Amino acid sequence: MDLKRTWLTMLVFLLVSVLIWVGFSVYFSVSNVNINPNAQSYTQLLVPSFDSTTLDEIIRRVELLPVAPDSFKNLVSGGSGGS
Repeated sequence: MDLKRTWLTMLVFLLVSVLIWVGFSVYFSVSNVNINPNAQSYTQLLVPSFDSTTLDEIIRRVELLPVAPDSFKNLVSGGSGGS
């Protein structure tokens, strides 16, 4: 009797899991997914050349900072210099 009950319990769990699987399959196949029409433009390659004027402007701004980026870590970590 105990063996029949075990098999019946396993079959019920199997039936429930199959029903859930079929339900999700139907739901995801029926549900509409709206794709952005501009999605193609998001996958364009980046330009491999750098704008040297912009890089020069960034270097100039970094040199004008009141605290040099190299010494900033020491100021934040309390002067220990380590990680």
